[in-house]
Amino acid sequence: LSSINPFGFLNIFKKGSVGLQKMVCIQTLQMFLEGKNLSDLVEIWKREHLQWTVEGSRNFVVIYGMLSIIAGASITPRLLKSLSARGFTSATNMLNLLGFLLRGTAEKSWVFLLAVIPMLPGVNGASATALKAVSTDVATAEGFGKGEFSAWTNNLRALAGAAATVLYGNYYAWSKKKGIPPGSTFAI
Repeated sequence: LSSINPFGFLNIFKKGSVGLQKMVCIQTLQMFLEGKNLSDLVEIWKREHLQWTVEGSRNFVVIYGMLSIIAGASITPRLLKSLSARGFTSATNMLNLLGFLLRGTAEKSWVFLLAVIPMLPGVNGASATALKAVSTDVATAEGFGKGEFSAWTNNLRALAGAAATVLYGNYYAWSKKKGIPPGSTFAI
């Protein structure tokens, strides 16, 4: 019965080293940036603030998807080879920060499109790639099973996804109600 406990991930925080706990927290927070967690906000932004049509939004999704595949096959692997795990994680997080800050600064299509460029190396949670490998190695060395550890980190990923959509949606609604620029949602 303990093997199907959805809160088994708490063992990481009970039995794992402080270093492992920090790595797992960082990679869980990086999952807030997965496309599926941002898609509702991005669609609202494109429709309400950029005045894009359904066709324009569709075209963006297709092109963005293709660019993400290309980045995942070329840019991200090169960065992984040339940087340490910490360097890769820091670089892709900083690029994501730049992209998301840029994305919400102005209600202009060209700004939104320009923001895609810095986000490509760490797109869709890829910024966690190096850290996932290191944390799995550390967890294995600390006696956690690979499958067990993978399941626990995926449970945390699911919790991050649930929290992200609630956070983004409520902040966006609150910012509109209070007269705060709704593009600031991309900064949280």
